[in-house]
Amino acid sequence: MYKVLLVDDEAWILEGLKAMIDWEGEGFCICATASNGLEAESLVREQQPDFILADIRMPGCDGLALLGRLRQAGCNALYAIISGYAEFSYAQECIKLGACGYLLKPVEEEELLSLLRCVRQTLGQRYEKRIMEELEQETGLVETLFPRQCYLAVVYGGEQFAPAIPALCARLSRRSRLYLSEQPLFSGEADVPEGACVGAARYCPGNGAFTAAVAACREASWQGFVQPQKRFFQPQDLPSAPLAPSMPASPQALLRQCKANLPQVTVRHLYVLYLAIQGLLEGIQPDSPEWLLEHFENAQQLLETLENECVSEEETADEAGSVVAYLKEHFREDLSLDAVARALYMSNSSVRRVLMRECNDTFQHYLVMLRMEQARVLLKQSENSINEVAYACGFHDALYFRRVFKKWFGVTPSEYRAKE
Repeated sequence: MYKVLLVDDEAWILEGLKAMIDWEGEGFCICATASNGLEAESLVREQQPDFILADIRMPGCDGLALLGRLRQAGCNALYAIISGYAEFSYAQECIKLGACGYLLKPVEEEELLSLLRCVRQTLGQRYEKRIMEELEQETGLVETLFPRQCYLAVVYGGEQFAPAIPALCARLSRRSRLYLSEQPLFSGEADVPEGACVGAARYCPGNGAFTAAVAACREASWQGFVQPQKRFFQPQDLPSAPLAPSMPASPQALLRQCKANLPQVTVRHLYVLYLAIQGLLEGIQPDSPEWLLEHFENAQQLLETLENECVSEEETADEAGSVVAYLKEHFREDLSLDAVARALYMSNSSVRRVLMRECNDTFQHYLVMLRMEQARVLLKQSENSINEVAYACGFHDALYFRRVFKKWFGVTPSEYRAKE
C-alpha cells in the first residue's frame, strides 16, 4: 500500500478528495493531510509519503515552493498538483520541476483515478528497479549459497505460495515473487498454485548472468496471459524470433499481424504492439509489459479492446462534431464525463481523446470555458443577478461560481460587470 499526503488550504476539498474514490482499492492509503506547504513539509519528514497531491495556491508556502523545497531536501516522493484554471501556466512550471501530473479543479473522479494508476505504475517500477539492483549486488551471495546450481521460479499472481522445500523468496513486483532453491519447486502444471502462472529455470553459478536468468523466468511467468490454458513455462518455451522484421504502418495492420500470430507471440511482443497502436491513437505509453496483465484479462481481450479503439478512430470526425455540439448545447446542465459519454454512446476515453485532438483541451477545462464565456455575455448584456447568472451557466453554488470566475478572469463577477 503506497502512502499519500493530501495538501490543500480548503478543508472541503480535502474531504471531497478523501471521499471521492476507494483509495485502498487502488493500492493507496492517505497517511496525512495538510492545509499549507509548511505543514506539509513537516509531515513529509514524519510520514515519508510515496505520493503528494497538493494545491498549487496556498497561503504561506504554495505548491510550487513546496515542490522546490522538497526536491532540495532530497525527497523523491512523486508529486502532483491541483490547479485552478487561471493558473495553467503556473502548473506547467511545477511539471518542469518534476511534478508527475496535475488535476484541474473541480477534480473529476476519472481524472484522479487515471493519475493514481500512473503513479502506482511508476512507484511499482521504482520498486522493481531497486529489487533488480539488489539482486545484482547479491549475485555473489547466491553463488555462495548455491555453489553448484540453483533453481529459479517466478510466480505471477495467485495466493501467497508456501514452498514444500526450503527456498529463498524475494518480491519482484506487486504480483510477482522470485524463489530460489536447491531442488525444483515446480515440475509441471500440477504444482502451480491456483490462479498463478510460473516461469522456472535452472541457474548455474559462475556465468555472471543471474539477473538475466531472473528476467527470463519472469517473462516466462507472463506467458499465461497469451496461453491461458497453460500455467507452467520455461524460458526456452517462449518464441524468440521477432514478430516481424519491420513494424506495419497502421494500427489495423498491427492488429491483423498479431491476431494471425497469437499462439507464437509473447507478452513483450504484445507490449510493443500496444505501444505502437496506443501511441498512434492517444499517446499512452505504459513502461512495463506487466502493465498489460494488470489491465486486461488475457491477450484476446487486449486485442479486442485495441480493435474497438481502431474502429473508434475511424469515426473520429463524426464524433468530434457530436461531442462539441453536445457540450455547447448542454453545458448549462449538471454534466459529467460519464453523462456525456453515455448520451453519445461513446466511451469516456473516446470523449477525452476527441476533445484533446479537436480542441486541444480536457473535458473539464472545455466545459468550464463554455460556462465562463456564457457568464461573461450575461454579465455584459443582462441585468440578471450574480446568482441568476451562476445558475444560468450551470453552477448550483453561487459562491463557487464567483471563485471560478475570479480565477478565470482575474476579477469577481461584480467587478467585471462594473468595468463593462
